[in-house]
Amino acid sequence: MKKKRILLLAYMISPYRGSEYSVAWNHVLYLSKFYAIDVVYGCSGDHMGDNDDLEHYLVENKLENVSFIFVKPSKLASILNVFNKKNILRSSFYLAYHVWHKDAYAHVRLLPNLSQYDFVHYLNPIGYREPGFLWRLPLPYIWGPIGGTISIRTAVQPSLPIKAKLQFCMRNIMNYYQLYFSKRISQALTSTDIVLTATTENKRCIRQSKGILSLHLPENGPVGVFVEDRRYYYKNKLNLIWVGTLEYRKNLQLLLDVIDRCEKSAEISVIIVGNGPLYDFYRDNISKNGKYSCISMLGGVTRTEVADIFNKSDLHVITSMSEGNPTTLWEALASGVPTISLDINGMKDTINTTNGFLISHNAPYETIVEEFAQKIDQLCIDHDIIPKMKEGIRDTFDKNHWRHRERRWQEIYDLLENVGLD
Repeated sequence: MKKKRILLLAYMISPYRGSEYSVAWNHVLYLSKFYAIDVVYGCSGDHMGDNDDLEHYLVENKLENVSFIFVKPSKLASILNVFNKKNILRSSFYLAYHVWHKDAYAHVRLLPNLSQYDFVHYLNPIGYREPGFLWRLPLPYIWGPIGGTISIRTAVQPSLPIKAKLQFCMRNIMNYYQLYFSKRISQALTSTDIVLTATTENKRCIRQSKGILSLHLPENGPVGVFVEDRRYYYKNKLNLIWVGTLEYRKNLQLLLDVIDRCEKSAEISVIIVGNGPLYDFYRDNISKNGKYSCISMLGGVTRTEVADIFNKSDLHVITSMSEGNPTTLWEALASGVPTISLDINGMKDTINTTNGFLISHNAPYETIVEEFAQKIDQLCIDHDIIPKMKEGIRDTFDKNHWRHRERRWQEIYDLLENVGLD
């Protein structure tokens, strides 16, 4: 039987990276067994136009039923992105990204086999605020899972610098304006045959603001096999792992404040994995303060190394002010490691009492810190809590695994069969 042909827009894709890159890579890897997929992309490296990762991979590997269409950024997009690349004005990326979408639309419209596609799918990045232009094509169209409709909760980090607070405040104002008043976003949503949302919060928000029903589906999920021989590594230390980009949104300061509050801080060990604009700031702060002697900063490491660290950890910590469904959550599940997080975003949808710990984000900041610290102190005292979670963690891992996700995607794609074109 001839496979249906999909035109998949995935701006970021890489077989070596996590986050948005792995969202696209896992989607292509699993769905290419059932569909012929042409991937329109603009980045497989650090910045727009960098495609070293994918080119390196394809030298020695081949994905059956998959072809890649690299849309190189135009001169205008490249110029606009210079300030972002130099970390001078990171918001300039969004202007460059908007122009890149125009470039992608112009490129796709000229494809000689455009009419051969069964439908178009705009996959990532998951943020809804740049809807692109492929919804204008005369083909059935699916968008998502999308996220980003929820305001960033700056109250969970009162020590943010004024500049950062202003940036998040402006982001929240722009987010509200775009969600309710952007004509192009409204056109894109109403022109989409199937809208998917990455979290239940985003699903509710899209319905309340636009009156549009969507299907909830996390943008990513676990891969690989569950670590069946997982043992609780706690001996003299409770081993914590924090993974993410070192930027204000990821809110590492919350973890530092929690460590400062823990009565059992001498009995914990913390590994921080990741690079970012605040790496030097946190490194200097941690190295100069004796109360953070339990912390080791590793910088950026490979995904294989991250998996090895997870396998030797007891508790995964997420402190973000805003997320979708972070890849690290799935990586922790694969290693049999519970996660502690604020009860927001995708963490709220996935974490429960059988696989981790949720801390209320609505409480005053001091209460949030205290509840985090009390839970960690409790785990240092009661060594039976985490081992008892193994079955719940495995069940969550299995439920969300990509081997099930691929079937769900087939069901969603099948819904497009009866879509009529205007």
